[in-house]
Amino acid sequence: MKAIKCPFCGSQAYNRYGKTKDGLQRYRCLVCNKQFTEKSKPNSIKRPSCPQCGQKMYVYMKTQKFIRWRCSRYPECSTYLKIALEEENNVVLPAQSEGAYSSPNTNN
Repeated sequence: MKAIKCPFCGSQAYNRYGKTKDGLQRYRCLVCNKQFTEKSKPNSIKRPSCPQCGQKMYVYMKTQKFIRWRCSRYPECSTYLKIALEEENNVVLPAQSEGAYSSPNTNN
């Protein structure tokens, strides 16, 4: 049996943590608490900074066409970015018609 290691910290301490929508076994690392599958690779996408407060943003939703980033200070800062993925090179580019969004009740 192949030894499973966390792709983020290299630990072999993990629990089974359900399955993905594709049916792959999902694991959760007991050291860094990140979720992964056997085919997981560490995410190398650079995290943008929030245009409202300057904090780092994290991936909130990812589809084949775009990535939606949410401010790490959510719910205090409800700003998000919707960035389109360029299909040919898999390069992240800002969508032409969409950019930074925040709720009208943001108290900054």
